[in-house]
Amino acid sequence: MLYAVATGDIVNSTMIASDERRDLPRLLRTSYEETTKLLAGVEEPLPIDLFGGDSWQFCLPDPQRVLAVLTYFRAALFAKAGLRTRCAIAIDSIDFLNRTSISESDGPAFRRSGRLLKTLTETELSIVLPEGVTLPSVIACDALARLADNAYRNWTDAQAKAVMYRSAGVLRGKTISQSIIAENWEPAPITQQAVAKHLSRAEWESLNLTLSDFQRLISHIQERPTSAQK
Repeated sequence: MLYAVATGDIVNSTMIASDERRDLPRLLRTSYEETTKLLAGVEEPLPIDLFGGDSWQFCLPDPQRVLAVLTYFRAALFAKAGLRTRCAIAIDSIDFLNRTSISESDGPAFRRSGRLLKTLTETELSIVLPEGVTLPSVIACDALARLADNAYRNWTDAQAKAVMYRSAGVLRGKTISQSIIAENWEPAPITQQAVAKHLSRAEWESLNLTLSDFQRLISHIQERPTSAQK
């Protein structure tokens, strides 16, 4: 069985004011809890684990949805607090899972995710697939990760907020219209036209296709397990 393990840290965390750093654990936990509550069909999502002051890790038993979860999580952190986070995702098997302290779990997905994070320099998102998958799948995954990361790195806070609303619909399995987003915009409603502009500049249509293509790719891999997965 394949899991998705995501390990990340906050970009330029040493430049954050001390009072904001003190609030960082609460912000990370509440943003992640908000994200997982949107997951349709998931009754008890696994908690996020925090360590090292600015680092985090979570595990999803449904790897197809990890990129959508990460998209909302990153958008929420940026829209609410201006925080950017790097992330390394490993989709692989696990040996054992500690449900109360995720970082104390072990297995290929956990080890590969942690090692991958240490290699990130030019990019803020990288994804590795199980060893033994075909080269076309690896190339496709790398391309989808780059598309998602490039869109993310160009967002303004308003664009991140618009993506947060739209990706909430993806996690729920339904479309949230621009008019609904406009009505529920915080701290005050805005026009539908403004929402459309934010989504366009955030490259939402391309990102939405990326999320869909990623889900299809992982489904394909799950249906055709490698010898290492059997």
